Amino acid sequence: MCGISGLVNCGDTETLVRMTNVQAHRGPDDSGVWERHFPGGGYMSLGSRRLAILDLSADGHMPMSNEDGTVWITYNGEVYNFAELRHELEGKGHYFRSHTDTEAVVHLYEEYGVDCLNRLNGMFALAICDMRGASPKLLLARDHFGIKPLYYWERGGKLAFASEVKALANQTAKATEEISAQVAAMQSSTSDAVLSIGGITETIAQMSEITTSIAASVQQQGEATREIARNIQSAAAGSSEINAHIGGVTTAAAATGLAASDVLSNARELDNQSGMLRHAVDEFLAKIRAA
Repeated sequence: MCGISGLVNCGDTETLVRMTNVQAHRGPDDSGVWERHFPGGGYMSLGSRRLAILDLSADGHMPMSNEDGTVWITYNGEVYNFAELRHELEGKGHYFRSHTDTEAVVHLYEEYGVDCLNRLNGMFALAICDMRGASPKLLLARDHFGIKPLYYWERGGKLAFASEVKALANQTAKATEEISAQVAAMQSSTSDAVLSIGGITETIAQMSEITTSIAASVQQQGEATREIARNIQSAAAGSSEINAHIGGVTTAAAATGLAASDVLSNARELDNQSGMLRHAVDEFLAKIRAA
């Protein structure tokens, strides 16, 4: 019996060590952790508590890797046909450093990928980190009858797993705290949004009042404009009447001028006739004196 654990995109070394130590009773012979931070910001780690059975030496230390360190495994269980698999894999050029069934599983996965699970005869729970491609991959698996335990917690791209539930308690508690903090932040944001909406509503109300005031002013200006128009119309009407009176006076004056001219002409005519009469009288008196 061994204890396995691991984290993906959550926790840290301290968290992984705690998860591993919680399962110390499952593997009193050895313990180990492995972790990797990736350029894109990803994080992956594996932990192990080992109970040595097949190879009691330090060569069986876990987590364990292939020859070039691109495939890593933490493992709990026993594969009964591992010797046959090892012989086959050595024939394909794989190099073994230990005599454990764990190393046989690592190279079997390296050769066949996920299909290696179909070649395993035994009871097991394992986690394999494969870094050979463009992005790292994690394989979690256990035997077909579920003899060996494997528990996991997953949320929003974060993953934690272990052989026992209590190893996940710390991580789930931290996740709960994070979720609570996120909920509190969302509530705060909601309150801010409500306050903002209240401010917007108040501003809209103020704008509505200003608009109403402007409309009233426009209406008053309209009434004043209409009053001015009425005054202009009245003035125009008065001007027309004055023009009419002026026209009448002008006509009368013209008529009066004509009449005065006639009187003057008649007076001149009478004056001429009076002079002629005086001349005739003077001639008559001269004739009387001469007689």
